[in-house]
Amino acid sequence: KQLHADQSRLMEFKALEAYGESFPQFVLQLTIIIKNGLDTFDGEAIKIFSIVSSYITLILSVSGLIVSLPFYIDGKKKIQQKTLKLQYVTVMPMTVFIVTPRLLILCLFLSMFDLDSAWLCSTILAIFVLSYFFLYWILLKIQFRKDQREVVSQTKFQKFRTFLRPFGKKSFDKEENEKGFVITGAVTSLLVPVNIHNPTWNFYLHTNTLTTLMFSLLCFVSLIIVSFQEQYHRKFGLVLDTKAYQIAYGVLFGTLIIGWFAAYFILKKVRTLNFPNLFLWAYENDDEETFEAMFNNHFDHNATNIEGKGILRLALDKQDYGT
Repeated sequence: KQLHADQSRLMEFKALEAYGESFPQFVLQLTIIIKNGLDTFDGEAIKIFSIVSSYITLILSVSGLIVSLPFYIDGKKKIQQKTLKLQYVTVMPMTVFIVTPRLLILCLFLSMFDLDSAWLCSTILAIFVLSYFFLYWILLKIQFRKDQREVVSQTKFQKFRTFLRPFGKKSFDKEENEKGFVITGAVTSLLVPVNIHNPTWNFYLHTNTLTTLMFSLLCFVSLIIVSFQEQYHRKFGLVLDTKAYQIAYGVLFGTLIIGWFAAYFILKKVRTLNFPNLFLWAYENDDEETFEAMFNNHFDHNATNIEGKGILRLALDKQDYGT
């Protein structure tokens, strides 16, 4: 348990390497190769090694983040249960299906433009990013309000202020780190969601749906530009002709859908593995409603916390003889 806690803290720093170094490095290198022309690529070993190593680092980091980042249950930080089988046999292969089409869509999109049409590329990406953050904030607001079950009469100004502060008043009385953790998740989710946050929520699936739709839209816009607006994109020559781009975008759109199902599969597996812990955490947080609802389900009731205490030991500490 302590080892998992230490790994969880380490992976929070690992996210900076994955999204701040490996991700932009891979996109930049592959975009340059496509721009210069695939037929002119000399296949130099150092270039291939650099691209492959960036890709592998990104996949390993993202899959590791998904199974290592902490949960927040009722505002309290909890370390999720993980196994080598879950990370390397289940999550990592699924991560390939989620990450790869998004990386390639970005590389193909950026490779279409030259300096004369850079304004169009920048405009599309700006709209893409701003729309994502706006919709992410709405999803966050809905999820936190639903979780807090608060029904309060508010003026229009109070409703606007509540929209800007989706965590709600109760969140400020809980762990301060949770707010920063979710806000950081908004940035990392722009490529691929890694923050499950709470396995009882569908927020991870919703953010994955959002990013899948956003990349699908980017794919569709790119296809329109390639097919009908040739004056705006670069002259392909021997790099990739128009038909090749159209086929590539069509294939990538299909793999985006596969990636959505991969994310659903990941969430289902993580939930199943952590179900006994949810039972334990409900008791630790004095959530009697959830605890009683889960009590008669068939699973291992002997989960322990980071101190090695299970339900029975915690009940004795609390002198809860009924439990």
